[in-house]
Amino acid sequence: MVYIGAVLLVIGSGILIQPVVKQLFYIQRYSVKVRAVCTGQKPYVNYLNLKMKNPVFTYTYKDREYTSVLGMYKYREKEEYAEGQEAEVLLDPSNPNEIYIPQPWMSLFGTERLLPFLVFAAAGLWMILA
Repeated sequence: MVYIGAVLLVIGSGILIQPVVKQLFYIQRYSVKVRAVCTGQKPYVNYLNLKMKNPVFTYTYKDREYTSVLGMYKYREKEEYAEGQEAEVLLDPSNPNEIYIPQPWMSLFGTERLLPFLVFAAAGLWMILA
């Protein structure tokens, strides 16, 4: 029972910290900060068949102008960027067309992750202590 409880506790912890680890890897990959201007919105249909919009940013890197769509991710807070609004974006120096805007650290521990964490952690602790 102790081993199963430990596995459940690790799974619960992984559910909670996965977005933090993912963002740390993204920050390493997208290591160059540039100022960008939102130049529009690109519509798309998400996995729930809802119509969404991703902002399109224009920026200059190494004396060359780029235009890229900022991909919003499933667990990302909805952020609105108005046309003409400036933002600091991170880009991948090996592929300057790819950009990323990190989320605030506290928003990475969203409620959609808290409940599964609590269920797995409580079950794991109960099995360890029983």
